[in-house]
Amino acid sequence: MDAFEAYKQYLAIKMHFNDGKYDYFTYNGKTNASKHSFDVRKDKYYFHKLAKQKDVNNFIVANLVYGNDPYVVEMINNEDCDEYYNKFMRIKESLSYVFRNDMQKIDDFNGSLAVEDGQHPDILRKYLKGEIELETLIILDSLVGCFNHWNKKISDPIVWPSLYTKATKYKPFLSFDRDKFKKILVALFK
Repeated sequence: MDAFEAYKQYLAIKMHFNDGKYDYFTYNGKTNASKHSFDVRKDKYYFHKLAKQKDVNNFIVANLVYGNDPYVVEMINNEDCDEYYNKFMRIKESLSYVFRNDMQKIDDFNGSLAVEDGQHPDILRKYLKGEIELETLIILDSLVGCFNHWNKKISDPIVWPSLYTKATKYKPFLSFDRDKFKKILVALFK
């Protein structure tokens, strides 16, 4: 991948996560970025460095999911960005293991999803404390549809809406076998 391609992928993925109207998968990662707009940028050096990453798309996604919406300069110069990528790949490669371990931390499945008095449900609090992964929440939503219920019941106007947006934007990048994860869930809570 050359620097211009890395620039286009960066723009497309960043717009997917930050722009409510753009969907990376609907537009197949296409943007209106021109070679001229790239050539006049003062930061194109960083896109040359980004293009040298072995897995540019996953590197960008990992940093947008786990990082604090980093700019390309931060992605290249910040050591945390490599850690975000490594965490992303570790979770992606052992998703069923991570999901099973996270779900074993839950005592009462239905109770952990319940919203009481507009407060965050227990499982969401576990995520916010770093006890479970975002991927576990996304898989749970795919299996039981908890996000729609939470949108109606959670009264928090700051944390949940931004987390919901991040999770729904991340969901299409996370591929998993629903039936396999449903079996894991049923086996743990039968």
